[in-house]
Amino acid sequence: MKKLFLLIFVCISLLSFTALADDFIPILVEDPDPFGLGFEDEEEDPYRDLTELERLHRGVIKVYDGMTPEDLYSYMQIVDNSDGRFYTQKLFYLFDLILYNHYSSFTAETLFGAFVDEVDYIDINNMDETYAVLLGMLDRFSYYLTPEQSEAFFNPTDSRGVGISTVWQDKSDEYPENGMYVNMVAVDSSAEKAGIKKGDRLVKINDVYVDGLGFYGVSAVIDEESRDADFITYTFERYGEEAGVYTYYLERTYVTFPEYSVEYYPDKNVFYLDINSFMNNSSAEEISAHIDRAWNDGYRNVIIDLQNNSGGVVLLASAIASKFIPEKDVTLFYMGRENNKKLFPYYSSGNGYDFDSITILVNENSASSAEILTDTLRKKAGAKVAGSTTYGKGVAQIAMQFVDGSAVGITSYVAYDTEGNTYNEKGLTPDIKKKPKVVKNQLGVDVGSFTALNFMTAVSALEQRLLALEYISPDEADGVFDEDTSRALESLQYNYGLEKTGQMNEETFYLITNLINSWENSYTATETVLDVILKKPV
Repeated sequence: MKKLFLLIFVCISLLSFTALADDFIPILVEDPDPFGLGFEDEEEDPYRDLTELERLHRGVIKVYDGMTPEDLYSYMQIVDNSDGRFYTQKLFYLFDLILYNHYSSFTAETLFGAFVDEVDYIDINNMDETYAVLLGMLDRFSYYLTPEQSEAFFNPTDSRGVGISTVWQDKSDEYPENGMYVNMVAVDSSAEKAGIKKGDRLVKINDVYVDGLGFYGVSAVIDEESRDADFITYTFERYGEEAGVYTYYLERTYVTFPEYSVEYYPDKNVFYLDINSFMNNSSAEEISAHIDRAWNDGYRNVIIDLQNNSGGVVLLASAIASKFIPEKDVTLFYMGRENNKKLFPYYSSGNGYDFDSITILVNENSASSAEILTDTLRKKAGAKVAGSTTYGKGVAQIAMQFVDGSAVGITSYVAYDTEGNTYNEKGLTPDIKKKPKVVKNQLGVDVGSFTALNFMTAVSALEQRLLALEYISPDEADGVFDEDTSRALESLQYNYGLEKTGQMNEETFYLITNLINSWENSYTATETVLDVILKKPV
């Protein structure tokens, strides 16, 4: 029966396992904040007034002290009308998976006893709750995912679109105008095939001009024009040798963006590698090629940015670590069971480089595989770590996906360095403690009052607030209520579900006032950790 439930997912782990079924291959995946469905006990028993027969008729099983697995199985056979008793078989298969894979020393009796203590009822019409409780009670990292959550979790960089990622840039020597610029083009996307390039500035979407809008103003237009569209017309302005205005008619398809980006700083001889996660199998090979190029181009100083990197596949982190260690078969780290049991080593591949300096940027959201890479390069390649103490997730999950699209992650291994130490639950302390410099947001003294009495006439005060909220471009905050002001208001109204009038009204006034009050109680980073390190590379 077990072969009915699990699909082959991805074969990338080097760990030695005895497969639980012919069509199952485990992988090491981790994430510090996995999806959870958390089953909360009701204050009152919702089935208190029902007889056992009435509960069973509704597909509800009462879980009681002293219940045995055989008792539960018998009850579920009564209420489970799914094809092949799928729900029943899936639940008991999960028990088997946990016993075989969890890093702790569960027995069948202790596991089922803990489950009975945790669950009051099992509703065959909502088994996701039961599965989530079973996985969630193991530890804070094991998880159960519904099919929808599984799709988002295992494909974090997949989205439907034309294949461009944009970023707001203020006017400078490098960027001739304020605006939204292309900073990434997805491989094999309609944007790449059409010839859109990094650095192109967005001018128009379909028939809607975005010049004069701020970041959130442009974002609102992009969302509104593309939400239900299969094809979109984009107009960009390009600078440099191919200067001109280019218009493209693009199809929206499912595209995958790289989970990393690279930058070169020739004046500092620094190669910058920003890795967002370790979830795509192709990432290690692509990153390896970029490191080869940087080395061949003479770069000898590397900054690896792992801030907010929540982890992913251990093998990918291991492969990237190898690129910074020239010697072959150097032990990088171990993965093992609780108390250093069944340690399995990961080795360097011998195709790495001896960089002059390696600086790794981390913060409190750097976790699991990001921490493994950080810890390994600090101890094996002399890397310096800058930022703030990391999350402290030194465990890995084996991820398995069922044929119905749902998935589970079972905490199976602990990460150890070559001396048998683990940072689990402690995190990694940086060598250079730095946090982004921030300032509290505040409006200037010359922005003018904006009250319930004057909001229809105080144009300059309105535009300064739209500028602070990033709905209008600085060039267009000119004290004149014109088309740009109206379009900025339309974007604001669209984003917050108000009627799109493009004009001021009482409802829009109170929205802006509340947004500004919230904005003034928040902070904006004025200097990142990267800015600090680039000023004086380690």
